[in-house]
Amino acid sequence: MFKKILLTSLLLAGIILVGLRFSSNFGKENPLIQEAPTANRHISYSLAIKNVGSSLLSKTSVWIRVPNKRIANQVCLDLKANLPFNLETDDANNQVLRFPLKSIPPYATIIINIDAQLAMNTTVTQEKPRDEDDFLDEEKYIELANKDLRALAKQLAANTPKETAKNIFTWVSQNLVKTEYSKQPKGAAYAFRKRSGDCTEFMHLLVALCRLNNIPARCVNGYFITKDSHISANDLHDWAQIYFDGSWHLADAFYNSFLKDEEKYIAVQVQTNNPQQNSFYRWQTDSPDLQIELIN
Repeated sequence: MFKKILLTSLLLAGIILVGLRFSSNFGKENPLIQEAPTANRHISYSLAIKNVGSSLLSKTSVWIRVPNKRIANQVCLDLKANLPFNLETDDANNQVLRFPLKSIPPYATIIINIDAQLAMNTTVTQEKPRDEDDFLDEEKYIELANKDLRALAKQLAANTPKETAKNIFTWVSQNLVKTEYSKQPKGAAYAFRKRSGDCTEFMHLLVALCRLNNIPARCVNGYFITKDSHISANDLHDWAQIYFDGSWHLADAFYNSFLKDEEKYIAVQVQTNNPQQNSFYRWQTDSPDLQIELIN
């Protein structure tokens, strides 16, 4: 009887070790968690990796972006996946899981499941940008030389950065009409000219108008959720963060959120003007025969 109990205990211990094998738990000792979180969030998502070619694929890789390690009011506590991965982090705290895939037969599909645990706060932490110029410059889709954008930015200027940001947020939210999701971004100038766009155009226009008023602003993509969720395509979202009073603040004209509801926004990628950091959006692979799709 004792041998049977001991064997069962050893088997259970082995199962626990296997379950933790593909995990990256770095939150429990994280000094960036300075207060009790408003909400602990658990999200999961699944991606189908399909070989659409007629040949066996060996030694290929898939890169998938996961929640930012630490940004404003968010700390990523733990990451798990059903396949082995390498965790890569850049200087904007953007995190990527690289999955080395050894063998995918022709027309076969592999499912990758990812789980993330996060601590979310309604209050934002004090943070000084590494280089404010990174978030004041012109970028693709943020056309600061456009004369119409410059004229509008001047009209919306106020006495303080916060008041100016509020004016910009109000103008964008009240003057742009929401459209269906477009895979190809169109930019701030397009959004102003057409007075319409999806969440990406709302974000680009808001960021451009802030930068034209010398207020650091950055583009963020991730997920908009209100509770623990299995992520679907409908949860994918883009929004802006604006820097004033020593912190980055939420500004989402598409969902009419200004300095509120921060705990509903799971930030994944902070877009910078570093081409290497922005080399792909959400996920990528090194093989043209691999297709990646987010599945429910």
